[in-house]
Amino acid sequence: MAKTVAAVMEFVWKTFRLAGHPPLYKGLINALGMTFIISDKKARAEIGYRPLVTIEQGLDSMRDSKSSEKVS
Repeated sequence: MAKTVAAVMEFVWKTFRLAGHPPLYKGLINALGMTFIISDKKARAEIGYRPLVTIEQGLDSMRDSKSSEKVS
């Protein structure tokens, strides 16, 4: 269904020469189904990158912000 909607949106964007990408397009649908693994190893080695927070701290912060949204 998503691929069909994306194809229709691409057709409309091309037909009416609309700027940018449509909100949903076939390339995006294909990418959403893929697994991505991101590594900062090269940035650490080449430019001395160090994260400001750990993954655990970031996840805790996200959980805390979600909890406060429910209370509001």
